[in-house]
Amino acid sequence: LFVTGSDGNYNLAVMDIETKKIKYLTNFTSGTEICQSSWSPDGGKIVFCISKDNSRDIAVIDSDGNNMQYLLSGREDARDPVFSPDRKKIYFSSNLTGIFNIYTYDIESGSVEQITNVLGGAFMPSINEKGQLICSLYTKDGYKISLLENPKPIPPENARYIINYPETSPEVNYDDSEVPVFDKNQYQSIYSMTSIVPRFMMDYGKPKIGISAFSSEILDKYNLYAAGSINPDFDHDLIAMLEYKKLKPTLFLELYSLSRHTTEGADKIKLSLLEADFGASFKINDQQDFRTAFIYSRYSTKMKFIKPILLTFRYNYFIGKNLSFTWNYRRLSKMFDDEINPSSGRDILFRYSINFNKFLRGFDFEKSFDLEVYDNYNYNSFYLNWNEYISLPFGIERNSLSYNFQGGLIDKPVDSFFYFFGGGLVGMKGYSYFSIEGNKMILNSLTYRAPILKNIDIQFGPLYFDKAYGSVSFFYGNNWSGNKLELKDFKKSIDFQIRMDIFSYYNYPTKLAFDAAYGFDRFESLGGFEGKEWKFYFQLLFEYL
Repeated sequence: LFVTGSDGNYNLAVMDIETKKIKYLTNFTSGTEICQSSWSPDGGKIVFCISKDNSRDIAVIDSDGNNMQYLLSGREDARDPVFSPDRKKIYFSSNLTGIFNIYTYDIESGSVEQITNVLGGAFMPSINEKGQLICSLYTKDGYKISLLENPKPIPPENARYIINYPETSPEVNYDDSEVPVFDKNQYQSIYSMTSIVPRFMMDYGKPKIGISAFSSEILDKYNLYAAGSINPDFDHDLIAMLEYKKLKPTLFLELYSLSRHTTEGADKIKLSLLEADFGASFKINDQQDFRTAFIYSRYSTKMKFIKPILLTFRYNYFIGKNLSFTWNYRRLSKMFDDEINPSSGRDILFRYSINFNKFLRGFDFEKSFDLEVYDNYNYNSFYLNWNEYISLPFGIERNSLSYNFQGGLIDKPVDSFFYFFGGGLVGMKGYSYFSIEGNKMILNSLTYRAPILKNIDIQFGPLYFDKAYGSVSFFYGNNWSGNKLELKDFKKSIDFQIRMDIFSYYNYPTKLAFDAAYGFDRFESLGGFEGKEWKFYFQLLFEYL
């Protein structure tokens, strides 16, 4: 049983699951809308919500499409009808008093009785054979599921909110089945007001402040985002993103500019990164996306020497041209906690990149300009990130198990600048990001996650704290170069995490996470010795990493 819509009309239909044949039970053509249909317990009748003017009514029809009749019709709104298990009553939601509450309709006598008397609203009733009623209850904190063990009728004199509320609704004085002829004009893009919000972050122990600005076209044909921030050393982060959605693929342009200042003795050094991404993304279906992009990168250094003479020297140490193709498959079960605790489904990302890179080898001081001497690194790279999520049937409610595999391959020898890195927040958390490196990568992790507080329900200023989960993860893997895989070199790490769902300013999803990770293996990397120590991570983002 389902509702199907076409050209402004919605009708009831049933489909035989075995033969896939569809039979239409209604055939409205005058702008009538049907929604929220439900079978009777014996399957002989269907009750549904129907609307033609400015309110919803309740009607019933035989399962073969005959004998349709209205049960409730008026200026008030009636919706969400379901049969009682004994088929004697229909439970539904109505705003008869000005607030939606649950009512019953006696099929034999036609009498209506009110069952709930809430201030926010009660919707979507369901009654079991024991007489217990559940419904969706709207409160100041949002929608909740409410249970009434023994629902009883409420006297009308105790259930007033607005006297004769249906009479206060405006009369319908038009016939929307007759559409007037309008002049046709080509649509002109209309943009929303530009929103500007402050940015604050701690970067290498120093505060960095700035702003973010974003705007979009009303029909979502364009999206524009820009952000900038700076710290006391004049290190800057600049970002600009544009999406163009008028074509079937979404075209995008992304620009990034970052700078960092440092010193060596009295000499001053400025590192700059410039990147431009241009490409298109395609939505294959509800589970699959494909994205292709051309990426141009240029990393440069400006050095200001104080001794023996004052001298400024600029050069580019990396120039990259990259063509990437990314396929993403994501199919996760919809749950109330599917972001903080994905517990059923699969998420796969595969990326293939063709790289044409120039990396600085040295300088030719016999030249007057363009002193840089580069090595060319032209190679193919492959990257796979596979996540499996499993809901566990035992132990704590809503506990889950997830497995993650990350694999990478670069098909030619390259400078370590282009390696995969397997440590840090997105890899083996017990080790620093750059400490595990190579042109080949195999990383495995197994995570057990369970709720700590499923309903915090605390408001603190502009922040609403929703729920918190905890997890423990075990990591096993390594990065290496060369053709030989040595399992004895694989590293092990463990991570403990607490994550929390928060909403900022009533609208923006905010994700908070804290990790404590320990690496079990001690080894030497370019940055010194790694492992046998705790590392801590803090995240405050719009989504979890």
